[in-house]
Amino acid sequence: MRDTRFMNEANPDARPLSSLLDALLRYAISPSEWQQFLDELANNGQALEEVDPQELLSHLSRAESVAWNLRGQQQKPALAQRITVDRRGLVIDQENTLPELTEYLHAADGKPLTFADERTLASWQQALDDLASNPDRGQVLVVLHATSQRRFGYATKTDSGYALLIPGAVPSDTLASLVKSSFALTDSETRLVMQLATGAPLKSCAAAMHISINTARNHLQSVFDKSGIKRQSDLILVVTQLGVMLAGVGQPSMVNPAATAPDHQFIVLDSGRRLAYRRYGDSRGEPCLYLHETVGSSLLPPGTQERCDELGLLLIAVERPGAGFSDSDAGMTFESVARDNASLLEQLGLDKVALLGHMSGAAHALSLAAIAGEKISGILCVNSRLPGPGGEANKTRSLNLITSRLLKQPWLVRTFFNILRNRASDKVNRDILRSVCSSESDKRLFAKEPAILDHITTYTQESMTVTAAGMVSEITCFARDSLPDLSHIHTPIRFWHASDSAITSADPVRVFLAADERPERSLEVRDGAGTMMLYARWHEALICLQQMAGKS
Repeated sequence: MRDTRFMNEANPDARPLSSLLDALLRYAISPSEWQQFLDELANNGQALEEVDPQELLSHLSRAESVAWNLRGQQQKPALAQRITVDRRGLVIDQENTLPELTEYLHAADGKPLTFADERTLASWQQALDDLASNPDRGQVLVVLHATSQRRFGYATKTDSGYALLIPGAVPSDTLASLVKSSFALTDSETRLVMQLATGAPLKSCAAAMHISINTARNHLQSVFDKSGIKRQSDLILVVTQLGVMLAGVGQPSMVNPAATAPDHQFIVLDSGRRLAYRRYGDSRGEPCLYLHETVGSSLLPPGTQERCDELGLLLIAVERPGAGFSDSDAGMTFESVARDNASLLEQLGLDKVALLGHMSGAAHALSLAAIAGEKISGILCVNSRLPGPGGEANKTRSLNLITSRLLKQPWLVRTFFNILRNRASDKVNRDILRSVCSSESDKRLFAKEPAILDHITTYTQESMTVTAAGMVSEITCFARDSLPDLSHIHTPIRFWHASDSAITSADPVRVFLAADERPERSLEVRDGAGTMMLYARWHEALICLQQMAGKS
């Protein structure tokens, strides 16, 4: 009898919920593949009323457990290999070459990837065919043969072609411990999984464990039930992926930009919540307030302290509820955040400030102006992300894809961001940033000034120091709330926007300005500036703030 718990009988063409939950597990293992999870989310047509709530909860818990347990493992660099080929099959990049793979394959830059055994070539070609024919397929198992031995890797898509990832000598006890804790397996079930991951057939595994084949089958079925995985090949793929993640392919080393940043300071709000902030520059300078993007913190670019001193600025960077070290606020709205920031200004004794809002921080800057009125001397909004309609150009932007698709399945929002927080690391955050900030301008910026990528990587991690609640609250706020009425204020507002921002278009800003045309409100669209325009033009932004603050 067919199991219909995860099938959509009303729409048989829609993908079942089981596909989405499998994709969620893949995302927990490799968050940089978030786009594949969102693609699966868009194609899913399952009605939640048809799903057993306990089984759904177990799948969510399982994904979060995998992400949490991976977070707790110390990654060891140079213990895995990644080989990237273009669409013609020529090797264009290699990371962390493993000498023990020479009996399986040969990779030389600019040459075709070759294999010692025809069975490996067949497995690799089949994987590429699967990836090419199935746009939603994230990773495909590749079996590598050498004489009587086998090992596993997996193929995945890249911007330039395909990559083959092969785990190296990750200590088996470390990997076994991760597999066991992630899926709540018994010792016997874990041993069976690790035996299968060597490529041995089930009968041989049973013999090695001194158990009957029927007992081995029972163990395997229990593993399937606990992990949510349905096939032996998929189980091996998951273990292979975990092995690659433990090995830490291509993990760069970096100097922590937060090491030289000012210390956090705090105020306590009337509600009892704590609000965290940092102060940069001249304590007697013109006061300004910085409002960060969604996955941001109070960490500002290196050199900000010195530049603010030179310009005579006191720049205060405040962390929104649930970001960095600020306490979360489950009922967060634009107005509630504005009142938090107004309390900050009051407690610090600041009677007049200029505001700098970056991306989603622009909406919060405008909201603060709505209640603070004459206290705001001017607002600079860079690559603004505003709520409400923004035209067709905004619908395909990465952040809007996350928002629109996750909110169709609100039960997934918290798990999605908890996984992101649990897996946060230099490598994971860099991979995601490169994926999100994908314009040619961003690529040139990161290549020319790698310190900027280091900085963004660090503050995204700092944003998730305590919790992922800030991201959850923000995505909900933008979906359900709207900006307050700004018609009563006459604060100068300048918008800078990059024409090629990968996160948001300038259309929502044009809509905002068209609704209330005033000479003191302007939009400047810059070609070739990129998503991270603010950091490329940081000194220019500080000078603009100085001019606005000086009007006080």
